[in-house]
Formats: sequence, C-alpha cells, structure tokens
Amino acid sequence: LAQAGIVCPSALGGFVRGMSNSSLTPPDDILSQMPALHVEIVRDTHPMQLAALSVGMVLNVLGLVLLNWRKRRDAGREAGIPWASRKYAYWTLILASVSFSYWLDVHFAISPLLVPVKAYVSAFSLGLLDLHFSSTTGVPLKVVAGAALWCSCIYFRWFFINSYFAFVNGNTSPPLRVLLQSDSILVTEFSLAIVGREAFRFVVGLPLVGILSDLIFSPLHRLAHHPRLYHGHHKSHHDYTTKLTALVLYHGALLDDFLMPFTTSVGGALYVILLSLFGLQGEAFSSLQVYLLIFNTLLSHAHDTRCARLLAPLPDDLNFVAYHYVHHLSPTNNYGLTKPSDMFWDRLLGVDTIRKLEDLEEMHGQGGRSKKAR
Repeated sequence: LAQAGIVCPSALGGFVRGMSNSSLTPPDDILSQMPALHVEIVRDTHPMQLAALSVGMVLNVLGLVLLNWRKRRDAGREAGIPWASRKYAYWTLILASVSFSYWLDVHFAISPLLVPVKAYVSAFSLGLLDLHFSSTTGVPLKVVAGAALWCSCIYFRWFFINSYFAFVNGNTSPPLRVLLQSDSILVTEFSLAIVGREAFRFVVGLPLVGILSDLIFSPLHRLAHHPRLYHGHHKSHHDYTTKLTALVLYHGALLDDFLMPFTTSVGGALYVILLSLFGLQGEAFSSLQVYLLIFNTLLSHAHDTRCARLLAPLPDDLNFVAYHYVHHLSPTNNYGLTKPSDMFWDRLLGVDTIRKLEDLEEMHGQGGRSKKAR
C-alpha cells in the first residue's frame, strides 16, 4: 500500500487485530476526548489544507447569498445557456474541484477525519453552479446546515463499522479515536493506474451501497410520505418539485436532512461488512472515491434530468441519482434509491410505484422542464 502511494488510516483488517491491545475507555468518557481529538486533527493537517477548507467555506456561503439575491432580482429566470455548454461546465467544475482536492492530498498532509468535510465543501460549488442554471428563485441558507448534517453521517458510518469490529473482537468500549477511525483509503500519490482504480472503485461501490442503503431508505421514505407525517415534516423537501436545483438535496426539515443520509451510513457500513467476508474491507472506500460520490449525489436534485447521468456510467435502475430523480418529478413514484429495492417493497406492499425517467422526460420535455420553458 505504501509503495502504491496509499495511506490506509484504519486498514480495518489490521485495525481489528490490533484492537485487543487497545486501552479501553468507559463510554461516559467519550465526550471528554473531543478536545484532544481536535488537537490531533489540527496537528495532522497541513496549514495549506486548513486554509483551502476555510476559504472554500467562506466562498460557498458568500456565493449562495449573492446567487440568491440575483435569482430573486431576476424572478428565477433561467440563464438561457444551451445544454451542451452547461454539460461541459459541470464536467469542468467537477474535474477541476476533484483534481484540486486530489492535488492537495498528494502534496499536503490531511487528517482522514477532515476528508468528509473537504468533500462536502468542494462539492457545494456544484450546487451553486446548478443554482445559477436553474429557474428557482434561490434556496434558503439553511441548506448549509443541511449539508453539514449530510456530512456528519459519514462519521456515523465510521462509528458503526468500528463499533461492529470492536464488538466482534470482544472490546465493548474502545476510545473515541478508534471509533472514529476512517474506513477510507487516503490516496496520496498520482498515477493513471491509481486514477483508473479509483474510478473502478466508484462505479462498483455506487450501486451496491445504493441497494444496501435501500433496505432502510425505501421503507423510511415511504413512511415519510404518509399523510400524517408528510405535511409537517417531509413536505418542505418537495417544495421545489417542479423547479429543482442541486442544493435542494440539503433542503428539508433538519430531522429529514439527518434521517435520509443516515440510511446511506447504514448501507455503507453493510457494504464494508459484506466485503470483510472476503477480506476486502479496507478496499470499500477511498478519499478520491468519496469526492466523486458527493458530487454525484448532488446531481440527483439538479435542475435538468440529464445531469443525473453525467458521472455514473450505470443503468438508470442502478444509478440512484437518475432513479431517485423521478421521485422529485413525480413524488408518488420511485421512493427508493434503486429499482431492485423498490420492486421488493412494492411486491411486499401490493403497490406499483416504479416509473422510468424517460417517461417523465417525454411528459415534461427533454431535461425535465416544461416544453414551454424549453
């Protein structure tokens, strides 16, 4: 791994074997460890990484404020840019952002605990670009808090995975620094072979994590649409059904912004545990793959249906971005993240909720917008 330019901070197989020698800390002492963990994060991260994160956060908030002002001033008028130009703008931004994040990781040290934050800060810019292209009148600033809640769920995944392996090995109260060990390989060198491998990891992991997450997401999401719950809770997430933009992913009741990504934490943990049966638990996730995953997830709520297929070379039924996009155009359909899961729950409940994205594109016009708007 070291020769391949990879730092695997948890390398779960070795981590599990080493757990028997870890000093145990009572659960009520976990909060007292937070200050020390903060010091460790700063110590292990180069100032350049911290500066890039700080600047990115500030620019994201300022960009959102300015775009909201312009959108309100223009009454949500679309930018009027052809799809071909918008498509290349998305690809250029994604390539530039992921490449810059990768370049920073190659040249400057970063604590694995900061990688999720860095991924969400970097991807937020894609939401701003999509907001610029959209016909919405802006999104509230609370989407910043929503993005933070989505980000927090990655740490819950780490917590679940490390707690599981600790329990399997008979350790019931490992220290916080062990429970929050990253499950992702930190890629710190560049080569075309490494880039190809990470692209393969992204394509393989995307449908599997989606299907495993759907074990909880699909039934929970159906429950959120129950009339007794929908209007006081989940409805705010669907305020933009006819005029979507990527940052709507983070728009909803704060509990909603936590529960929905929380299911992906469970799915990701199950994915790692599944791979552990073959001794591949340390190969499930990587920093470069996480960067791509966060960008791809934002596209599930973008202003144009064609955005859903920009990053994932998968059939729509397995690409949760394209599959779930249908739900926002038609909220009584495609409750899950993938077709296999919805087929199971539809059969169990005796309903038929599955529709194809192409059907809605024909109804609304290419791009998921009304033909008049087009």
